[in-house]
Amino acid sequence: MHMLRVTLLGLAMCLLTLFRIAMIFMAMATILAGASMILLTVLKKANRMINAALREIFTLGGPGRA
Repeated sequence: MHMLRVTLLGLAMCLLTLFRIAMIFMAMATILAGASMILLTVLKKANRMINAALREIFTLGGPGRA
């Protein structure tokens, strides 16, 4: 009976450790996903601004033609 209790305790500790590691990984993945989404939005806005500026430079201040 004592061995069974020790084994169950060990299993519970192992599961808790695995769960904690999984939670840490999930948090890291969520943070990374959020950061990449923010970066993507910023890059899209910067890309749009750069495209507009280049278009104005190449059309020599004329109306923005595609």
